[in-house]
Amino acid sequence: MKNEFHSVCGTIITEIRSTVERVCDTEVEDFIALLLRSRRIFCLGSGRSGILLQCFCMRLNHLGMQAHWVGSPNCPPATPEDALVVCSGSGKTASVVSIMQRAKALGVYIALLTAAENSDACHIADTIIHIQAPSALMNNNSISMQPMRTLFEQAAFVVCETVVAILQARLNIREEDMAKRHANLE
Repeated sequence: MKNEFHSVCGTIITEIRSTVERVCDTEVEDFIALLLRSRRIFCLGSGRSGILLQCFCMRLNHLGMQAHWVGSPNCPPATPEDALVVCSGSGKTASVVSIMQRAKALGVYIALLTAAENSDACHIADTIIHIQAPSALMNNNSISMQPMRTLFEQAAFVVCETVVAILQARLNIREEDMAKRHANLE
């Protein structure tokens, strides 16, 4: 099938656009405000959600913010002046929820990107960006043509990249300055 790639790709892009367009502006503004007022930002996620959030953590550092991946060897202790950003499609991952509970006990403000409407993670988080996409492990192609939580992960990545672009503009950070903070031992 000669046009299969473009047809499938077009459907995926339409799904992502439709999902991102339903993200609430107020939730994103609350998330941005949290990032701007935090001394340090800790990022946490498991599986594919964790991988995309690692990209976000890296970009926050490129912006000159102090961002750390939870569990990394050089991760400092969190304090109430800090924020924890969590990405969890289901909002149920036990290891993630456990760390969120610990952060809450320490007085850390918690932001959550999730597809879940009502989960343990939702009850712990202070700020939530709801992404209306499949949150069950098995999507069965009922909402998206893509398997599992793929649409959530793609939309969450686009949301994070959009937040980076907004922060870059608001903080008047030049791309050249970001590039100076990029790894150079590669």
